[in-house]
Amino acid sequence: MARIPMFRSIAESFPWGRIEKDGSLNLEIALGRFNVLGSACGFWSTPGGTSLHQFDGDLDMERLGGKVEPWFQESTIDFFNGKGLLESQIPGDEDGWKLPRDLIPYRNFSDRPYQRPPVIVTVFKGGVVDWDSWYKWRKLSKASPAALIMHFPLSVYQMLVHCLEVTSPTAGTESARKRLVVNLLGVEKELNFIPLFSELALLLPYHDIVLVMFGPAITQVLDKAHGNMSSLAAKTFTLRPVFEYCSPEECGHSSISIFLSDIPYWNKQDVPGFRTVDAIVVCNAGILCYSQWNDVILTSVKEGVPFAVTEYQEMNTECQREHVAQCYKDPLALTCELMPIEVNPFHRPGRNGNPSCFKTPNHSNGFTLVINSNKLFLEWTRKMGYSQETTDNLEAEMHSSMEKLEIK
Repeated sequence: MARIPMFRSIAESFPWGRIEKDGSLNLEIALGRFNVLGSACGFWSTPGGTSLHQFDGDLDMERLGGKVEPWFQESTIDFFNGKGLLESQIPGDEDGWKLPRDLIPYRNFSDRPYQRPPVIVTVFKGGVVDWDSWYKWRKLSKASPAALIMHFPLSVYQMLVHCLEVTSPTAGTESARKRLVVNLLGVEKELNFIPLFSELALLLPYHDIVLVMFGPAITQVLDKAHGNMSSLAAKTFTLRPVFEYCSPEECGHSSISIFLSDIPYWNKQDVPGFRTVDAIVVCNAGILCYSQWNDVILTSVKEGVPFAVTEYQEMNTECQREHVAQCYKDPLALTCELMPIEVNPFHRPGRNGNPSCFKTPNHSNGFTLVINSNKLFLEWTRKMGYSQETTDNLEAEMHSSMEKLEIK
């Protein structure tokens, strides 16, 4: 309850955010003001309806007495997430955003006043740490509704830089570039605006980023792409990225290549190169709703793979932390100390509508939780009393120590 005024003040800082009597933001009204509501609105395209996810969680359905075969229930709506990937070309900025030019956070820049690149982020005073600083860095008025979908790529940035600390804006240099391999799991809506993840290349100068997306929604798209080999999605069949981007030299000349995996649910048996992954991240994970997360959690804990998620509600995130504590065979008090739940400064402005009996913050990408990180794991082993035989190679120590742990 104490956080509600803070969340509300952020939503009210945007002139397009109408707050309802129950404290929620009516997303359809906000999008309707900009004529970007519907299934043919570029990056804004959505299947519609009130469901937060395209696929129902099998554990949720089990608790509710429903029957789901094999693991999910598929939407019957004509539009589906990722439908745009059956086209042959990625839309440009203006075709994708479908907003007035002065409200668009461009990725392709020019000398036009509204299309100039931001300064390299390393010289931006205070850094990009919340919506106010991002809008200022991007030279955008908060009249732009960009935050209503940019919360996805910026939440990924928050997890990589702040939560997991696997990189930072200063980690790469012109003479020593930083390679970063990220697995983004459970993608659904993200498939409708893949080009917006180019923001990571702008926020992380002198990086070469490989972003691999996983999820059953991708499988649905790839099934349809077999009949359309000229489509963007069909590039997956020849192991090519569906999207590539390079930031301007004045912004650090970073690159990002985005791939789609044909593996619907990430697991270490089907992803043999998981040890080379720098981080696993998930937006709006629903860890307690989908049994498929268990293998990801156990692999992260046992193999030392950094893993972070966002969730809608703090209460649900606390329950997830308890679930992870069982994987660590760890007293909950210690897990709470090492795995703080934090408000995501890049959550979607405006609370989701929910029953009046739940007067708690409920926001897309509202809270972050670290399942495992290099820092967390080393601290955890120290607190649990495992001896450090050598400090010459912390990574080797981390993996050898993990073998001593009893993983449930």
